[in-house]
Amino acid sequence: MIAYLSLGILFVMSALLFYRYIFSLRTSDFPAHIKNALNGKGYSLAHILFILCYRLSGTKLTIVVLMGLVTVLTALACAWFMKKYLDLIGVEKDLYSLIPVSASSVFICKLCVPEWSPLYYDDSFATQPWHNSTYILMRLFGICCFVMFYLMQKDYQEKIKLRDCALFTLFLILVNCSKPNFIIAFSPIMLLMLIYDFVRSKGKTFKNAFLFGLCVLISCAVLLYQYAIVFPSDGNDKVILSLANGLGFIGKDNKFALHLLLNLAFPLYVSVLYFINRKKMNDLSHRMFIEMWAMFVLSFLEFLFVVESGSRAADGNFEWGLSFFAYMLFMTCYCYLIKFKQEGWISGEQHGKGTIIYNAHVLFGLFYFGLLVIGYLSWVI
Repeated sequence: MIAYLSLGILFVMSALLFYRYIFSLRTSDFPAHIKNALNGKGYSLAHILFILCYRLSGTKLTIVVLMGLVTVLTALACAWFMKKYLDLIGVEKDLYSLIPVSASSVFICKLCVPEWSPLYYDDSFATQPWHNSTYILMRLFGICCFVMFYLMQKDYQEKIKLRDCALFTLFLILVNCSKPNFIIAFSPIMLLMLIYDFVRSKGKTFKNAFLFGLCVLISCAVLLYQYAIVFPSDGNDKVILSLANGLGFIGKDNKFALHLLLNLAFPLYVSVLYFINRKKMNDLSHRMFIEMWAMFVLSFLEFLFVVESGSRAADGNFEWGLSFFAYMLFMTCYCYLIKFKQEGWISGEQHGKGTIIYNAHVLFGLFYFGLLVIGYLSWVI
């Protein structure tokens, strides 16, 4: 009952904000995305869905319903991820018991402390964006990609199922069709994992590793089309490396370490507990934990040093991958917090502190959500 109630409340809350974004002209990317979609200038799966919704109903209200459903599906996908992740690290947990936590996860936000770091979204990389439709859709399919990735990774060296490959490829195609930022940090870490296993097995994993990696290669075909749309050959928009951008962000207000702590308080706390109990973990648990942190770090480096030039220079489009992998890092760490408690590796007090820190991230996110509903600009608060 609590699970269904959580999802119902989440749908109503998110639909309210999306309604205001679309009909009340609250400042967001939604009006531009919808306009581009209806004018045939969109590049994302979200734009295609907008066209279908509008043509079927003749009103943008169906787009509100669509985005509300996507948010609910994201909560369900997150619960699915947590369930499968916990299974892999040796914890039995009922799927429905995880839904209230997964429903809360879409509100994750940095900890905002007056005088230290008072803004919810500006310069944040943990706060989950609400104003961008393509990110919201990417997050849904990105979660599903991780479920298949971890399930296949567990046994791929011994056996690999074509059905799993097909489903993994489908989710990868959908996530790339939604927004290309996911694959930039995901694929290099996956490649390193495959190379590591190849070397360790002295080449015996080549066939299965090739099939596993082929899923990613096939899904990347859509990126060529998107790149041609977003960066036409006769345009001035380019993707460039910028050392100055990263150094500027790090040294912006001499509070980089503080911003890092306030954005990642929960993952950092759980990581300390993980380090203390690392010798009790099996190899798969170690690998999955390290992979998620590696993807987050790579997405952070992308955010710092990869930028666009031309008309898109101020859009900050390389931040989306960082927001997504921060989200996945939070949920991964929540799974380990559950495991540590169930195994009796941490005290009730340590578990309680972790829960309080996570709830604080969500509580600030609810405040942020409320500000958006009443009309504040998402990128200046």
